[in-house]
Amino acid sequence: MANTTLNVKIQIRNDVANTWKTTNPVLLKGEMGIETDTRKFKFGDGVSTWTGLDYASAQAAVVMNKAPTPTDSGYDVGVIWIDTAGNKAYVLFDNTSNNAVWKQMVTPDDLSNLGAGDMLKSQFANNPKAEQGYVNAAIVADTANATKAALTAGDKTFNGSEAVEITAGDLGALTSVPAEYVKNTDYGTTEKGGVVKSVAKGTDTVTIKPDGTMSIGKASTAGTADTAAALQTGRTISLSGDATGTSPAFDGSQNITVPVVLANSGVVAGTFTKVTVNAKGLVTKGEALVASDIPSLTLSKITDAGTAAAADTGIAEGNVPVLGAGGKLDEAVIPAIAITDTFVVDSQETMLGLEAQKGDVAVRTDINKTFILKQAPASVLGNWVELETPTDAVTSVNGLTGAVVLTTSNVSEGSNLYFTTARANENWITHASTELTDSNTLLRTTDTFILNGENA
Repeated sequence: MANTTLNVKIQIRNDVANTWKTTNPVLLKGEMGIETDTRKFKFGDGVSTWTGLDYASAQAAVVMNKAPTPTDSGYDVGVIWIDTAGNKAYVLFDNTSNNAVWKQMVTPDDLSNLGAGDMLKSQFANNPKAEQGYVNAAIVADTANATKAALTAGDKTFNGSEAVEITAGDLGALTSVPAEYVKNTDYGTTEKGGVVKSVAKGTDTVTIKPDGTMSIGKASTAGTADTAAALQTGRTISLSGDATGTSPAFDGSQNITVPVVLANSGVVAGTFTKVTVNAKGLVTKGEALVASDIPSLTLSKITDAGTAAAADTGIAEGNVPVLGAGGKLDEAVIPAIAITDTFVVDSQETMLGLEAQKGDVAVRTDINKTFILKQAPASVLGNWVELETPTDAVTSVNGLTGAVVLTTSNVSEGSNLYFTTARANENWITHASTELTDSNTLLRTTDTFILNGENA
């Protein structure tokens, strides 16, 4: 066999990335698909859809909604991991199984958030206030514990930034008191002890101990009596009547719960279809329904009885028929049904002696004719009608009768010639392939053969 050279161009299956994703086909094992807009490509495995395949050109960045862990080791060193949830990027330095080393990539934004952006500024060294980056934060932290308002006693001031010792003797020199504080007046300058309390809005107290030391703490709401939340004499709450109950001792210091018991109505517990209720709405009697409790209803008040329930029995129009003693409907309702039978007989006498019904068929073998009974009785010859045979029956084929077998010699060709191998070969040789109806589907040596993988 001679070799034939074809001019061939191979066109790989291709489409834009979005169409590949939307169509999501399953490529054949080894079949290539190209994204024409991204210039990336994939190879099929015969099983996975397009979105389930990795790009073959190079391992793409891993995009996840979480940060990588040491167990994420199934990637090549140098792969970038994008954490969409944390807005961070990582690079794989070591892909040892279950012990992968991922290092975060630091961006200028990350440095700025840490204050390093300001620390790197050249003018920081020349800033007399040093209020850049971490330095400014440190200055704020150093004064964060100071109170907004300060207490002044003589030459001593307390603002919360450091410990200050104040003695009883200093109280006489208490000259500066913020609005949040009020000074007790029940002590002298030589007395020890005493308290500086907060007013209702205040939250801090200053306490002077007998040894002369002073401390700051939280105070209760000013002006509240120590026993105001409780009754001087406890009480008991009782319920009577249709419901009874007695509370525990109650002095107002805390909530109590009163257990309530309903009085017994005398009705035995159970489920009843008929009950008796008193004026208070209490059930005093429970009974089951009896026939006399159900009133007589007309058929119009019954919605699911159906239309047959309203019809009388009988055989007239609108009546519901009933079965007779033999379990059958009256013939006036449903007429007798005859099933057509076919009888093969050899004479007229036998045909007339048949127990046949209207519609039965008798095949006469003596005269090769068939009759049908148009009405009873079957014993009357005039009730049998002959079934006529078609008048256009084929009696011969091309002049032949009996079991006919035709050959080409029995058929005159005329202008329509029948097939022979010689005639077919002659026509094939004398006609060009371009004359065929499917000429455009033929491959010729002068054609350029394009292997088109088509689109996604």
